[in-house]
Amino acid sequence: MLQALGGAPAPPGLAGDLAALLTLPEHAREHLWEILGPSLADPVPAPVESEVERFCVTYDVDREQLGYTLRACRFLIREAASLDLSRAAFMADLEALSEEAEAIGALLMPRFESAKAFVRREMLRNTLADHGKLLESISWRIDHPASSSRGKRLAGRVVSLTVGYREGDRRERVTLQVLPETLVELKKICDQLLS
Repeated sequence: MLQALGGAPAPPGLAGDLAALLTLPEHAREHLWEILGPSLADPVPAPVESEVERFCVTYDVDREQLGYTLRACRFLIREAASLDLSRAAFMADLEALSEEAEAIGALLMPRFESAKAFVRREMLRNTLADHGKLLESISWRIDHPASSSRGKRLAGRVVSLTVGYREGDRRERVTLQVLPETLVELKKICDQLLS
């Protein structure tokens, strides 16, 4: 029974796939997080596939073997993150899965907390986007409108603020024109929220 699975038994093959981690060449194990870190995202970003190929060539690793062990590590870390599992509880799960838990832990535990934090931030972003619009990006430029059909010599400065947001799987952008006095108000709000 695994704590990362809420007390459920490990899926068939998980222990063996995790144990395959120790059959990787030593230099590949030393650089494991180069490929495991990026593969923790959900979904796995498309560029990771080419990174896996590069990793296999660079460190002389069998592609299939690496795939199994990456999936096992990714599964365990993501499940542990979803329950906010402690280091001790995660290590106990490794011990339940393998007699080689100490060696596996030596590879996974040094970055467990940062990996868990990454996955939990992603889970929070996805949760928010599932239930409304989530601000994801801001870009800006400063404009100086000179004239329009409403008047000539309109001296002044206007910020064009483009915000990117996500709602569910849909990503959108909207551009707002912001006068300096409104930016001052926005800064006050940000200062209050961040203090």
